[in-house]
This record gives sequence, C-alpha cells and structure tokens, in this order.
Amino acid sequence: MQYITVAERSESVFTLCDDALPKREFRRRVEDVLRYLTNRLGRIAFVQVGANDGAGDDMVNAFVKTGRWHGILVEPLPGAMASLQQEYAGLPRLHFEQLAIWPDDNPPAFWQVNGASVLSSFSREAIMMHAAKYEDLAAMLEPIEVQTERLGGLCNRHGVIPEVIAMDCEGNDDVVLSTFDLAANRVPVILFEHVFLSSERSAALRDRLEGLGYRLLFDRHDCLAVQPAALPPLSE
Repeated sequence: MQYITVAERSESVFTLCDDALPKREFRRRVEDVLRYLTNRLGRIAFVQVGANDGAGDDMVNAFVKTGRWHGILVEPLPGAMASLQQEYAGLPRLHFEQLAIWPDDNPPAFWQVNGASVLSSFSREAIMMHAAKYEDLAAMLEPIEVQTERLGGLCNRHGVIPEVIAMDCEGNDDVVLSTFDLAANRVPVILFEHVFLSSERSAALRDRLEGLGYRLLFDRHDCLAVQPAALPPLSE
C-alpha cells in the first residue's frame, strides 16, 4: 500500500500553492530571519505553543539555547513537559506552562495518542491524519483534561511582549493566534503549522496576516509570517 503523506492529504491553501518552498530552503529562511532579529535586538522575547519536548525538528531550539531568548514554553502533556524542562535546564528567564491555548472556558475534548509522548490536539481530525503511521490510531486516542488560557492573557500574566510567536498545534494554530491581539501588537515574527488547516481556515488566516502587513514564506507544512522590518537584507 502506498503511503499518503499528511501534506498530500492537506487542504491548506499554502500546501496547494505553487509558491511553497522546499522544506530545506524554508528552514534556512526561518533560521536567517530568527538570526537577523536576534542579532538586531540583542535579546528576544518569545512564546512557543505546542513546544512538545523541545527536541526533534524544533526550529527555535538552537536560538533558545543561546540564552539570548526569554519567554514562555507551552505544552499540555506531562511527559512532554518533563522532557521540555530537561531540554532547557539551567537556562534563565524561561517560563514553563503545562496548559493548552483556547479562546474561552468551554474547550472541546483534548486528545492524546496513548503511547506517543508528544502527539495531542483539540482536533481529533488532525491527529487522525497521522493514521498511516500507526496500526490502529483510533484505538490509541484518549481524551484528557487540560487547563486552558488565552495566549494574550498568558503573555500578560508573565509580562512578556513577544517578538516571536512559534506554534505547532496540530490543526489549531489559527485558533491559538485568534486569542492574541495582533492589531495592537504586531509581533515581528510568527511561525505556525498550516498543513492541518482546511482551505477556508488557512485562507482566513492568510488574509488576516497579510492585512496586518505580514510577508508570508511557507513550505507544505509550515508558514513564517514576518513584518518587513524583521526581514534580513538580501545581502545577508
């Protein structure tokens, strides 16, 4: 049986766009922007939602480990949170929050994959797009209770005005961003996962960000939204 990737099943307007960058090129562009912004500002305030264990293919890991980044790491799963805290042990000015981001006090069920340390989401449909990697993914799903908070409220509680927001929320990145007032605080850099978003939701998020002046770079899974002042000169 031929394996069908998540991107091949995606309805995201970014995935289907001819301008999608190859994964390696996209990652290089992300690193260029984050390096330029870090060097220009000296220190970076950030929030990462869906931080998982901090390892693996995490695109902000190396920057956090420089000690020049400070902020909030959000992860709802206890096991992943323990690994995350170990990954960044000894680094100053990091706040670890074991919760999920949701707009109100009545979130839907939050699902985790029993036996997988980092795969969880409010979107059961997004998790099921990974079904080809498991023998019986549906049987492994279980709902768990999680504490929730709005992203804007979380940042206010810690006194963090982010220059970078990074998200990997398995189909809920647009929901997370809806809980932060970007019109009042146009965060220079936003990194999010779009591959699990529908055509309508991904288009709405694209239009919202472009309407706020962001430049969008993307591959078939993720998108980087950048305010023009945070873009490195072409010579860099």
